[in-house]
Formats: sequence, structure tokens, C-alpha cells
Amino acid sequence: MAAHLARHQEALAPKPSSWKDAQNGAWRGRKAGSYKWYEIQDNVAYWQSFEKPKIFVPEIQGSAQYALDYDSFYCVNKASFIVHEDIEYIIGILNSALSWWITQHTFASKQGGFFEFTQQYVSQIPIPKAPKSQQALIETLVLAIIGNRDDNRLEQLLNGLVYELFFQTDLHARGLTLFDEAERAGLGQLAGLEGVVLVKAAEEFSNRVFVSSHPLYAMLFDLQALEVVRIIEGKE
Repeated sequence: MAAHLARHQEALAPKPSSWKDAQNGAWRGRKAGSYKWYEIQDNVAYWQSFEKPKIFVPEIQGSAQYALDYDSFYCVNKASFIVHEDIEYIIGILNSALSWWITQHTFASKQGGFFEFTQQYVSQIPIPKAPKSQQALIETLVLAIIGNRDDNRLEQLLNGLVYELFFQTDLHARGLTLFDEAERAGLGQLAGLEGVVLVKAAEEFSNRVFVSSHPLYAMLFDLQALEVVRIIEGKE
């Protein structure tokens, strides 16, 4: 193998970094860089980031499908990933109805209703800086949703909390204080739970909250009449 590659050394070596080098006969096969002819041309010093908790971002999607990874998976070049200490909070924003609306209005579109989820577009999605208490509630909600993907009631609450982060003035003018009501309803008590214990507690929370007589459910119902929400969810 080494002997075979050696025959192609000139073609594999980096190109000159300047036109002067090229005139002196130093022009070679691959793009300029500090790598050796037998090395790959792009720096992969970031490889250790694959070992960290992260958010995978498939490059072409027809909806917001950001995915959490705690298991050190790797991805090919048709996906990217986000490493951050607050990935549960960030993915709660990225997978929200508001994020999808932003995507449809700012990302490059593809045939068939798909969009390019490349870094240049994903980086444009604003991530609001929330008080620690509110961030913790969203993180708890995200983990509860992951634990029981068949129950979409908590996704409705997550969208409501994201709306309050972005449109606090509009919601509070209507008396919609979802974070405060979710805390009173016991959402924070799910923090720190894992596995089947978390799934069971989340289901009990949903069964208690998602009834017409509960004030949090009433707020989520009233939220649907807000103009900005109706625009985002395509009801206008």
C-alpha cells in the first residue's frame, strides 16, 4: 500500500500557497495547506467532539428533526452537529413550531418541500437567553418528550413555552404566564428523573394538566387565539 501511494506523491501533495511557488514549478495536486502528502487535507482536530453529547443536524429535511445524541455516534458529511453545554435547552428551541416557521422563511428550499439545514442557515435561528429557572423547565420537558415520543401533549406545552420566550410581552398582555403555571403544576418535579420513572411521572403530569378545568391547559387553549401564534402555525 505504501509503495502504491508513493507513486502518486506529487499528485497528493498540497498545492503551493502562492503564484510565485507555482511559477517555480512547485504546483502540485491538492489544495494548499500544512498537511503532508500522505495525510488527509482537512484538519480533523474536532473529532473528539463526536464523543460529547451533541445535536445532530441532517443536511436536508422536510421538517425540524434535530436529534440528541448521548452515545458518541459519528455522522457523514450529509449532516452536521452542535456541541454545547445546554443542548437540551437548545434542541427545545430548534424543534419548536417557531423554529420551523423561521426555517421556512429563511432557509434555502429544495424541490419537494425540503430545506437545507446547513450551518449558514441553522446558525441564524435565534436562541434566547432565558432565566435559569425557565431554561431548566424546558430541559426537563425535552427529556420527558424524548422518554415518551408517543405522547405529543408535552410538545404542545413546549411550543407554548418557546412562544413565551420570544413573545413575552404579547403573552403577558393576555395573562398567559405559561412558565409560572407550569411550575405551579409541578413540571419542575420531573427534573432529575430518568427512564421509566420519568415516563410515568410525565404521563401523570400530562393527565393532570391536559383537562379543560386546569389553568395551564386553559392558557394553552387561549394561546391559539394570539395573532402571532396563528401566523406561525399557519392559521391566518
